[in-house]
Amino acid sequence: MITNRLLIIFLITTNIHLAFCQVEDKFSILQPLKFEKVKNSIYEKDSLVILKEKIIFDKEVFRDSLAQDALRTHNISVFYYTNKNSKNPYNLYQWTAPVIVHFDKSIPKYLKENLITFIKNFENIPNLTISITKNIDDANYLIKSSDEEFNLDSYKFKSEEEKEKFAFNNGSYKMTKGGFSRIKSCVLKINTNHDKKTIQEKSLKQLFFLSLGRFFPIRIFKDKTSLISPIYENSDTLSKHDLLILKIHYNYIFHESINSTEYNKILSTYLSDL
Repeated sequence: MITNRLLIIFLITTNIHLAFCQVEDKFSILQPLKFEKVKNSIYEKDSLVILKEKIIFDKEVFRDSLAQDALRTHNISVFYYTNKNSKNPYNLYQWTAPVIVHFDKSIPKYLKENLITFIKNFENIPNLTISITKNIDDANYLIKSSDEEFNLDSYKFKSEEEKEKFAFNNGSYKMTKGGFSRIKSCVLKINTNHDKKTIQEKSLKQLFFLSLGRFFPIRIFKDKTSLISPIYENSDTLSKHDLLILKIHYNYIFHESINSTEYNKILSTYLSDL
């Protein structure tokens, strides 16, 4: 009986992992990727990161009552149950230069204004700076509309409504990376032909949030207030849980590629007194 249960658990876990491997192909980090018809030195070189002699964490973040739950969600969303011994381990990805967003003229005004308002939620996150520019030559993040149909076949949905609302069925993003898993630039495409504005707004917010750390939406996470959840509901504010995820993710800027085994070892070393 125990053996059978273990076999069932193994098969379920394997199928979920394979599904997310397929999902990653839809919005994974690709390189090289440059904005069409734009020559910008930002994309030609690695983002600048200042090397520190030792790792220094802001421990106050981890003292929050919700920190442990946020840390668990963060680690699953970033590393997706992989470690250094996995066949395809996922690393932690960070923006190490300010994120400078440019909206293509194809983005409707209401959608642009909605995201700009939402971005204000990110103002007090150490090591993460986001701004808006009208000059594409100054940008390293482009948001534009697309007429293409986005359909994530590898993801299982409980209903057609849930499928319709899923962010990656309404848009996608592609990144370029530098050394040590640094995010250099990003192009986010959103289908603006959808007749429901709330789905457009919700999808754009979620895709933007996920692109700040190459976060994966977690299928088993049912908190509708969280942008990590595939059933996230539209909101103008950032939940405390998601705010903690970003503060944990950008607590320290790493200058080397970090997998989950290394990350957990670092946390246990520098946060041992908590």
